[in-house]
Amino acid sequence: MLDAPVHADPLPQQPMMNIFQGTGGVVPLNSQFSSSSANAPSHGPTIIFLKHWEASGLEVSGTFCREKSFFSDAMTYIKVTFKSHKEQTLTSIKISPQSNLTEIMGFNDIASLGAHGSATAQIHLNFQAKTTPVKMELRHSQGHYKFSVLPPLGELVRPSSVVVDFSSFEKSKKQLGGMHEHKTTLDASTVESMPIQKIHKVANVARISSPEEGDHRTLPMYFAGEMVESSKAILLVTLQPKITDSGAMFELKVNCGNAMSGASFLDFFKKALKAV
Repeated sequence: MLDAPVHADPLPQQPMMNIFQGTGGVVPLNSQFSSSSANAPSHGPTIIFLKHWEASGLEVSGTFCREKSFFSDAMTYIKVTFKSHKEQTLTSIKISPQSNLTEIMGFNDIASLGAHGSATAQIHLNFQAKTTPVKMELRHSQGHYKFSVLPPLGELVRPSSVVVDFSSFEKSKKQLGGMHEHKTTLDASTVESMPIQKIHKVANVARISSPEEGDHRTLPMYFAGEMVESSKAILLVTLQPKITDSGAMFELKVNCGNAMSGASFLDFFKKALKAV
């Protein structure tokens, strides 16, 4: 069973151990997104995949990074941390998928990890734009252990390479009506006081500036992304304040090139925007 997400502070910059063969540096997000996504975190949640007592003293966690995978547009980049709680050295550390159908790149064996040591590596996984657990296996000198990697829905999207301004947002939105559009209303009193920051926290999308900028309590907010898959299906999010007979409301609208995913994203953002 996958443990619940554990949010952590950004990982310190460390030299990578035993990573990739024949690769260059990580490809950063295109600079055209810098103004729109300046407040977006550079990473998603950190999740503990295996606690140390489940894997003979070796804890394995992963941070969902929001940098584009240089292996494939359909892959999600995860920074994996191994932390030993043992007095002895562990050797031959390896993680691999349990199924040959799982597309994974980037991880080489870690030869050894000293007592209470830690190491950081990378894996790039193709989740096929689905929040379905990918079954994995950890092996080291003291045994082998099964675990699952369940991607948060908001990490299966990245800032769009097509929708980069309000004009392209409106154009794409008109093309994604009908079954590609999903919407709901939220009572304003139940919505997070800082909805822009909340959306950035839970999903790797870019905010799109509109001609009418100002207080989010009175003006609409726009966000754009694309699915981490080969088709790069567009995802558009609109949060529109409204005054109705029932009081102040927000209309939440999702337009998505993948109609089935659009309904999931609507529910995802609706839950994320609710004030705790």
